[in-house]
Amino acid sequence: MGLTMPPELDLDFYRRANTDLHGFTDQQLAAHFVQFGLKEGRPGSEAATREGLLRLVPASGLILEIAPWFKPTVRGPRVRYFDIFEINELRRRAKESGGNPADCPEVHYISPVADLSIVPDKFSAIISSHVIEHQPDLVMHLNKVADLLEPRGLYFLMAPDKRYCFDHFIPTSTIADVLDAHIRRRIRHDPKNILEYRLMRTHNEPMRHWNGDHGTRLIDESSHIVREALAEASRYDQEYIDCHAWRFTPDSFRNIIATLSSLKLTPMNPLRVYNSVLGTVEFTAILQKR
Repeated sequence: MGLTMPPELDLDFYRRANTDLHGFTDQQLAAHFVQFGLKEGRPGSEAATREGLLRLVPASGLILEIAPWFKPTVRGPRVRYFDIFEINELRRRAKESGGNPADCPEVHYISPVADLSIVPDKFSAIISSHVIEHQPDLVMHLNKVADLLEPRGLYFLMAPDKRYCFDHFIPTSTIADVLDAHIRRRIRHDPKNILEYRLMRTHNEPMRHWNGDHGTRLIDESSHIVREALAEASRYDQEYIDCHAWRFTPDSFRNIIATLSSLKLTPMNPLRVYNSVLGTVEFTAILQKR
């Protein structure tokens, strides 16, 4: 599979997309992106948007989407879906959430414990949208994805940028956090993850965050929720309680994946990690199997 993915900063695209920069040289464009573009949320590449990213999905071979829920990002005869729920449960949850049950895809591989190893096929590309931040053991997730990819296969993903979502006040995850979870072979979220998720979240309106309005943490709005959060977190070893395990920015994600790869803990390399775009809650990335 050829390495034809757009660079993280595509100067020709950046010039075309910003009429105020048409007269800039390449050197001036690169400097502008670093000094102003990133903070302003100007896309450095067409692939910085989910629409642009999905246009890069290979035109041949099987594609797997992980956890499509009732809004799959890709469709077609080459696409297979993996989820923890079968289609009737997805339709029920879609209706409860205000979605359209008819949008739910037929799920090809089902694992109630989200075990990707049950999938018997190999894929040229795997796609996930807001999935990777929920994985208790990030390294294990990356390696199970790698097991399903053909050599040099690609993992296209969209993940929340913690600066512009309800995770804003929760510290960015570190490589030490990731390695700790992997050493312990974590299959459920720690009490700390659950408590952070229940107590330290704020609003999830990305444009407000981009404008500097981060709101307040849930615990600051009501101290009564602490007892409920404590009771829930105390059950962490009895049942799987879903929450965010990881909080990334594009830079922190790139550095974590690169470190894991250099340590040979995963065969996945950070081929591209694109910047977050104004008004969105997410960044996009492409990992490649060695």
